[in-house]
Amino acid sequence: MKRAIELDDLNGYNHAVFGFMLVLTRQYDKAIAEAERGVALDPNIADIYGWLGMVYRYVGMWEDAVVVYEKAIRLNPIPPNFYLYGLGLSYAWTERYEEAIIVIEKAIQDHPDAFYVRLFAAVVYSLAGRDEEAGAEAAEMLRLNPKFSLKRREQTLKYNYREDQEQFISALSKAGLNLPLLFQLTIQDNI
Repeated sequence: MKRAIELDDLNGYNHAVFGFMLVLTRQYDKAIAEAERGVALDPNIADIYGWLGMVYRYVGMWEDAVVVYEKAIRLNPIPPNFYLYGLGLSYAWTERYEEAIIVIEKAIQDHPDAFYVRLFAAVVYSLAGRDEEAGAEAAEMLRLNPKFSLKRREQTLKYNYREDQEQFISALSKAGLNLPLLFQLTIQDNI
């Protein structure tokens, strides 16, 4: 992606995607700068806002993620599922549960066999205290990916803040997925 930017530094999409790639290496400040540069270069491209929303989520800027996901959906009213589940999760993180559920249910309706839609739906329902729906989504996740491992998921999450990571994993555990031993010990230490 760096090479793509070298070849065309004025392509906002490249900057936005590179911003997300920087999240994966935990370079959060650079990630924000790159993704925001993408929006500045091409402010009318919905997917750029979608990538910026993902960066903001992982960095812990949940309110900002809501704003850019909403903008992405205004620009593309037939959004890809990552806008919807990202917005749903961001609403849930900011305790806007009813809005989160409306959006996540639209994502499920539009993409019923998308694993990440079901994953984020389980988290949203769990955070909203709707345990039965969370459990149903966890079952759908396992139907779609029988090899899913909560422990592996915990190890690969790239949230900037440990609290966000713990809340995400705890929501999945509450939905009925197995809790890794390391996380159980962390919870016991904090009681």
